[in-house]
Amino acid sequence: MPTLFKGLGNTEFWHRTIVWLFILQVILPLSPTAAQSSQKISIIDASTQEAVAFANIQFGDQQRGTVSDINGQFNIPDRSAFDTLHISCLGYQPSRMALRDLSAQSTIQLTPVHIELSEVRIFPGENPAHRIIRQVINQRPKNNPDLNTSYSCLVYHKMTFAMEMPDTLPKGDESLRQLWEFNKDNHFLLIESVSAKKHLPPKHSHERIISGRVSGFREPSIAVLPSQLQPFTFYNDYIQLLENEFLNPLTTQGLRNYRFLLEDTLIDTSGDTIFYISYAPRKNSSIKGLKGSLHIHQPTWGLKTVTAATLEGQSPFALSIKQNYYRHNQEQWFPEQLETRLRIEKTLTGQSFPFPLIGEGKSMVTAVKLNPELSEKDFSSVQLSDESGQVDAPNIENYRYRPLTARDSATYHLIDSLGRANNFDRFIGLQKELTRGYLPMGLFNLNLSKLMDYNQYEGFKPGVGLQTSEMLSANFSLEGFYSRSLQSRDNNYGAEIILYLNPDKEQEWSLLAEKDLHATGAANFLDGFSMVSDERFRRFAVETVDLSRQVRTAYAARFVPRLKTEWFYKYLDTQPIIPYSFNLNASDTTSRSFTSQETGMLIKWQPLAKFADSNLGLTPLKNEFPTVWANFTYGSGRSDKPLEYFSMETQLENSFRLSPSITGAVRLTGGHLWGRHTPTHLYSAFGTHNNLLGFESRYSLATMRPNEFAANSFALLFLRTTIPTRIHQPGGFKPTITLSTSGGWADVNKAFSGRVQTFNKGYYESGIYFGSLFKQLFFKYGLAVHYRYGPYRLPKEIDNWSFKIGLEIGL
Repeated sequence: MPTLFKGLGNTEFWHRTIVWLFILQVILPLSPTAAQSSQKISIIDASTQEAVAFANIQFGDQQRGTVSDINGQFNIPDRSAFDTLHISCLGYQPSRMALRDLSAQSTIQLTPVHIELSEVRIFPGENPAHRIIRQVINQRPKNNPDLNTSYSCLVYHKMTFAMEMPDTLPKGDESLRQLWEFNKDNHFLLIESVSAKKHLPPKHSHERIISGRVSGFREPSIAVLPSQLQPFTFYNDYIQLLENEFLNPLTTQGLRNYRFLLEDTLIDTSGDTIFYISYAPRKNSSIKGLKGSLHIHQPTWGLKTVTAATLEGQSPFALSIKQNYYRHNQEQWFPEQLETRLRIEKTLTGQSFPFPLIGEGKSMVTAVKLNPELSEKDFSSVQLSDESGQVDAPNIENYRYRPLTARDSATYHLIDSLGRANNFDRFIGLQKELTRGYLPMGLFNLNLSKLMDYNQYEGFKPGVGLQTSEMLSANFSLEGFYSRSLQSRDNNYGAEIILYLNPDKEQEWSLLAEKDLHATGAANFLDGFSMVSDERFRRFAVETVDLSRQVRTAYAARFVPRLKTEWFYKYLDTQPIIPYSFNLNASDTTSRSFTSQETGMLIKWQPLAKFADSNLGLTPLKNEFPTVWANFTYGSGRSDKPLEYFSMETQLENSFRLSPSITGAVRLTGGHLWGRHTPTHLYSAFGTHNNLLGFESRYSLATMRPNEFAANSFALLFLRTTIPTRIHQPGGFKPTITLSTSGGWADVNKAFSGRVQTFNKGYYESGIYFGSLFKQLFFKYGLAVHYRYGPYRLPKEIDNWSFKIGLEIGL
């Protein structure tokens, strides 16, 4: 490694930087633009020397003029018609100059000024900007290419990451000097990609990343990043930037929640009017909004340019975007140039970079075809496909619309050599395995879920689980685990083999043999919740378990992306451990041991989900709700008498938006059990109440004791409403308030009537959760209070209350 990098923390610095960039991914034949015959001028920021996009240029003393493009460039038409230029742009001091002063130069520098968001201008009568914005909103269906026309295009993306360094450094710190020297000639990361997009109105889209290159990596897996940082157009109701959604100002709700100012009006060279309007959230609005500017074309009322930036405190990083539109065939406005700027000052662990890390991305849209021959058969639920890592992927050099700069070439040369020496590609495998819950360790992967567990009966449950990695074979894996229940002193162990039959369709066959303790009366669904959901804390409240020795084989497949299925068979030898608390008869102790065989099918259906197909497999994109689950099980066996039963469970979950800032969620869960079965088979794992402080677990009955009630049939309803607070307030203290109401009904058949406690009169509770009261790294802590009321309200008032700690994972 060159001496230059000895002061940069060696590979540790690079590891932290690359890992952080991976987390952001939550977590692409062009031709040069035709030359103009008129003189081309560039406008730059006098402080940063960066291009000033979308500045207003007025020719002479009339309103005729033009707008600089995303690269800060514009063309001067016939110079004989005027002799001066008036240049203005939001955030810069206006400039006026004579044309003769441009004879020896082609660059104009604008001086930046600070604009306070609280600035307000009072207009007599109605704000004239509102009339213009209303026209834009009314014409959205016509001007939005996603709604108005089918299309295909190619998009070349280029993104660089580098430190924002001062012009000079104080003497004395040799490591910072070396970092400064490196940053002057190189980027830390350079990403190039080309995507082929096609779209059929209103919602059929597909994007293929057909070529890519990432400095330091042989596998260009993160080449998809630049295409995902901003939407392709600015016409959606909510603008998604990375993981956050912001209310679009060009909506009816946006008109009420943003303030708009008509900054300037120009007449372009074709005689059409261009309105220049700035926008920002109103002072007392509660929306998650953006600030920026718009150039609006009259008479079409289409967007010509857009700038948008996040507000301070709304995100752990600052992100701004720019979009430039071109009117094809004098009919359809379509994106032509896109630009992204990402500013990162700290890692997710809270450690500050020596200087802010700046990601700058530029995208050029070419080969635009409007109204190509497309049909619904050309699309599927897979909206994004990454083919950049395929052996036959075309070379990125074939698509560059501009040659690489000297700094770009130096970056590829140096960072590629560092990537080979330090094996940066192993971070690809690390990311892939972490999404599955495993930590790569060479020939084996460590199962993180087996390291430590806890429940009320077993206490802490340390253990270890190891799985063979793809280094041994990509066609199968072997896994074994062992854990020790410290409180109950049980030893748990098992082994599993998985054959990966068709990874593209997630087809796999598994065989499991284990001896372990399982919660009594639980109904589990296929991929019922994500790894980071607080539903995982439900098992902490388990008080009643059954010892199970089982052999289970299963075949899982996703024949279509939105439908995942699993067929299974298992043989169980089950031994109840302690008396069930739902028994009404004190003489009923533990249920009898039994053996059984079960066959069944599990289904998970996401009818509106969109997916990305990459080296990480098939992963859902945003808006994966509603989700429907269903379980079907037939069982037979023997206890003190023959057993034969059939069960069915269903679940529906959906999330929705109640207002620009308030979101809601609903979940319905139900089940029914028929036939001859034991008390162990009854549904009873409804509650998560602890006598002391417990953990908040959404979609469970927080005030019901575990196994307090049992049922052959049940139906539960959970409603949640989340309200953010202090959205526009400074500082990191921005708690959320979640109001919840839950209830349900359950009953038992004649065989268990009068023997077990059930809730056939209706069970009700409500609660409030204060989230994000305290943040540490990417953990967010909160407090919850729930209250039980209705027919099953307890005599002792304090017993109707439940107090819980909340723990969430996220940015």
